Amino acid sequence: MAVLLPWHRRHALMLASQLPENTADARLVIQAVTELLDTFMADTANTADTDRPSNVVPFGSPQPSTA
Repeated sequence: MAVLLPWHRRHALMLASQLPENTADARLVIQAVTELLDTFMADTANTADTDRPSNVVPFGSPQPSTA
């Protein structure tokens, strides 16, 4: 299993702040998110992070073209 890094915890905290106050409802929301991840992102789960292109969009000054 992957190592839990500080940025994972920051994202978890951000997501948890959006959960309902009722613990049972919050757990149901987390269950629904897990199902979405397992189905929607299932095709990318078998691909190593280094094998797929980054989904990060760069911003700031444009990089010089290498072509």
